[in-house]
Amino acid sequence: PHSVSAMAAAAVLLVATLPTARASDAAASSQVPFAATPASTGWSGGNRSRVWVEVAATGNFSVSLGDSLWFQSGATEITINGTTRTSADGGLILVATKPIQGTDQFGQFTGVVQSWSVATQQRPTRHPPSGKASGAFSPTNIARRGSPQSAGLPDPQVHPSMTLYFNKSSDPVIVLETTFKIDPTGSSLRFGTTVPIAVEGASISAADGEQPTIEAWGTPSTAFPSFAVGKGKLGTGLGFVSYSEIGEGALTGVFPRGFKPEPLASGGVPLALLDPDSLTAAVLSPVTKFYDTVFGFAPNGVNHTLRCGVAGTAERIPPGWATEVVLHYTAAGLTSTMLSWGDLLLSGHGKSRPSPSATVQVAQLGLSTVGHYFYGLHKGMNMEQTLTAVAETSRAAGLHFGYILIDSFWYREYTVSTPSGGTDKGFNGVWRWDDQVARVPEMFPSGLAALRNTVGVPFVMHIGEWVGNTSECGPPPYTRNASWEWVVDEAGSVPRPGSVGGRLFWDELFRWMAEGGLTTYKLDHSQQTMPDVRYLLKTLGATATWLSDMAAAAAAHNITKQYGGHISSGFMHSVELPNAVVARCSYDYSPFLDRPTTACKAPSNIAVSQPSNVLIGTNSLYPWAMGLVPYKDAFLSGPQRWENTTCELWMDRSSYTFPEWWGLQEAYPELHLIVAALTAGPVAPGDGIGDTDAELVLRSCMANGTLLKPARPALALDAVWHNKVFGAGGANGEVTHTGTSLSGRNAPGFGWHTVLGVALSSPFTVTTSDLMQTDVNTESHVVAWRRRAGEPWALPVMDAGPTPIEIVRLPLPEQDSAEDWGRYTLWHTAEVSCNGRGWALLGEWDKAIPVSQQRFTKYTEECGAVPTLRIVVAGAVGEVVHLAFLSPNSAAVKAVNATVSAQGSAMVLVG
Repeated sequence: PHSVSAMAAAAVLLVATLPTARASDAAASSQVPFAATPASTGWSGGNRSRVWVEVAATGNFSVSLGDSLWFQSGATEITINGTTRTSADGGLILVATKPIQGTDQFGQFTGVVQSWSVATQQRPTRHPPSGKASGAFSPTNIARRGSPQSAGLPDPQVHPSMTLYFNKSSDPVIVLETTFKIDPTGSSLRFGTTVPIAVEGASISAADGEQPTIEAWGTPSTAFPSFAVGKGKLGTGLGFVSYSEIGEGALTGVFPRGFKPEPLASGGVPLALLDPDSLTAAVLSPVTKFYDTVFGFAPNGVNHTLRCGVAGTAERIPPGWATEVVLHYTAAGLTSTMLSWGDLLLSGHGKSRPSPSATVQVAQLGLSTVGHYFYGLHKGMNMEQTLTAVAETSRAAGLHFGYILIDSFWYREYTVSTPSGGTDKGFNGVWRWDDQVARVPEMFPSGLAALRNTVGVPFVMHIGEWVGNTSECGPPPYTRNASWEWVVDEAGSVPRPGSVGGRLFWDELFRWMAEGGLTTYKLDHSQQTMPDVRYLLKTLGATATWLSDMAAAAAAHNITKQYGGHISSGFMHSVELPNAVVARCSYDYSPFLDRPTTACKAPSNIAVSQPSNVLIGTNSLYPWAMGLVPYKDAFLSGPQRWENTTCELWMDRSSYTFPEWWGLQEAYPELHLIVAALTAGPVAPGDGIGDTDAELVLRSCMANGTLLKPARPALALDAVWHNKVFGAGGANGEVTHTGTSLSGRNAPGFGWHTVLGVALSSPFTVTTSDLMQTDVNTESHVVAWRRRAGEPWALPVMDAGPTPIEIVRLPLPEQDSAEDWGRYTLWHTAEVSCNGRGWALLGEWDKAIPVSQQRFTKYTEECGAVPTLRIVVAGAVGEVVHLAFLSPNSAAVKAVNATVSAQGSAMVLVG
């Protein structure tokens, strides 16, 4: 038995029916001495109220979650020379099992390791064919067994028509090792796969000579673990959540229907599974090798399986290749389970979630070129002059921004407009990415450093996919430098991952760009780079190394990373990148309208908006779990004047204009501002010169541009996920929740809560049971007030006095019509001090986030005969902070204005 804490001892039982002993060291691979043949009794362990695994001596296993059978195993497999060896037909034989126990980067574990060998249909022999004793394992004369065994897995020691390969010491040649590791709490079961010797011909398409595709990449060439679909709960009603290209929304349904419906969803990771009966969730994902571990659903007659394994386009598996997949379950709903799973990965890789002031992009208001000037210019101006004018008019309006986001036009990813009218042809990708390509007349002829000095702030800058050999200009000119190593394909290219020359290039590039004012690179289109540079699909570790080399070089020059478009594996890989901080989780800010060929003749000023750019509660969960701050793409905050902005029909797409928003207006700017503030991430409007609604934008920040944030991003309620997954029940629309606590408040959970409801097709009422248990102080009394779209910003009006939080009800109406989807309802609650008999801080009544840790630096309640509440606020010198309090034992609201002193703070005492 594995020792556990006294508190957990009653609930946790770890049993190893094989002999166990504590390992002499804490290495992940530590093994307890054990007989060379498997025991007949198998192994089991875990926590019966959480994760419990039972492993048979044959290699079969089952997993129960919350004392209910969820999974039964499928076959264990490996592909060698284009042929899959599987335990289902005896082509892969279990030859040894040993118990293990120790500590690795993810904590303590106990479990078992299994050793597998392959078999032939030859007569028994004590030695392998010539040349197969050691080194790369690529036998050409091994045939798969012709018919599967109806009785299940064969006996691991004897199979009547199979012969194992042996090495010269008479030991079987081990081609695969698989492990089960359970943690002391029984919340995480890790399945490990190690390939001890080099395996050639690992690609599933190697036998056909096919070029690798992203779909083939997402089809595992090995299988462990694999789960039978239709046995246990998997395939018999479990819902699922998975991801495609980030920003396009989560994929949901009842497994396996709708799983991996498109190429960019091919990886299948991570995969969350929801039980409709218990409303609990589990997460299945890699914990290492994030771009090289994929999940696939393999229909095979009646034997449907969910297979986890090595990416199917890898031509070779190097010796010692190892990866792990975790099954994480905490007997809680989806949101709590995803965050707990994220905690596991972050802790294991030595990373934590970023602080509210982690970078200037996170901490300060920004300006974005996505919106009014996305591939557009002010007529008669180049981009340098245009951005300078935007900066000057923004400051004149009282907006103090900390950075400017410059999108892909600066290196001419696509065709760009010129100040005199007309266009300059683009590169259809990244050809150069440096100051030289920026110095063309229509962009920044004075150079990036000069622009940085003029506007006074650094840049967040877009970088996309490097062009390849078929580019009209040829591959990037950097490829001609003998000191820099590149992989150049027809459609794309990358600095060679892991090479000295490739890393030297990244270091030089980011050194140049840092001198020009770069603070964050926004990496986009990596989902296209993977299939276009076939080396990345064919070579295990190449994609992760390419991205890690890039991030490490940027970090060396104090440059951080923001994610743009990419496949879902990227968020998990971010736990290995200390400087990966922000992730765009909305779709591109675009009206997505078919425009007539006359669109550029005159502005229509039609008001439009796209839900995909603002309804991001479900999209925000995954990046935040991985320690990335969600970012809602830019928005137009006020009425735009288009007459002085260039407009072109984009290349051969007559229904598409550059800028995309030319001649249109944003229908719901207030909603966009509120959602951006609720992400606890960047806020960056993208208005034209003098077109920013400064009064609206300032509702997200202090007068000095410091953003006012909740304690964490607003996340969709589990009730929303339930409806998305199962198509009924729960909340049919967008309902998100977040909150905050303050220094000096001594209570669990949030003291202040915010709930946003929008685009609901039926009414929904939020109660504390809809919130995560850790967010709620069940002993508190609160007051609640709401704001509706279109209402003036004014002092809160209370319908009732203090109420125990557990009986609070926050009703959200259904939308009036499909056209009015953006008319929101925003609820706030505030904790009443002194156990419900004191003052309540309602916060800044004119801000999107009324109570934030940025503004309120100290909170002190005195609960004597006359309760008092003392707070300290921070801000810009001379800033007037508009506060509201609720008086004790009443519904009367008291307004207080506090002026920030020369020391940057002000104290307020009520009572």
